[in-house]
Amino acid sequence: MQIYTLFLIIVGILCYAVFPMCLLFIRKRKTQKIFCLVILVSFIFVLLIGVLGKIDITKQYVKIYLDFSGDFASKPINLSFAHLTTLDMFINIVMLIPIGTYFVFFNQNMRFWKMIVFSLLIGLGVGLCIETLQFILPVQRSVQLSDIVFNSLSVMIGALYGFLLVLIRTIIKKK
Repeated sequence: MQIYTLFLIIVGILCYAVFPMCLLFIRKRKTQKIFCLVILVSFIFVLLIGVLGKIDITKQYVKIYLDFSGDFASKPINLSFAHLTTLDMFINIVMLIPIGTYFVFFNQNMRFWKMIVFSLLIGLGVGLCIETLQFILPVQRSVQLSDIVFNSLSVMIGALYGFLLVLIRTIIKKK
């Protein structure tokens, strides 16, 4: 599959910035939750394609190869953090921010610390699911403990971002 890089950047901006800002202006909770759910399901679908495929990014195209020619459950599990590159850390920290952001919009009445703990647990769960899929399925991806750690951090950053947006909306409503 080949996607224009600019298109991928636009979709990223929509999921990470525009849609969460739009949620600030939707007054009805039910409409807000439906909007969140649609965006979140779409994001998870794209995320699954990305984490199961081999991605080659150029200035013009993003190529995603879904190669199922490997063996089932035969990859080594890398528990070390020594192999990490800055790009790998960045991608894993940024990758799941929308999940944390939309989690906050689903649970706006939750206390701050409870939200942080739940976002950490969601991040661990999603990271474990991604790495388990990469281990079990015959895809050409590696399995790394560091990805789970940085995915958890990513969801927590997203939750903080979502909490900040909800706080801004609350301040605006009071004025």
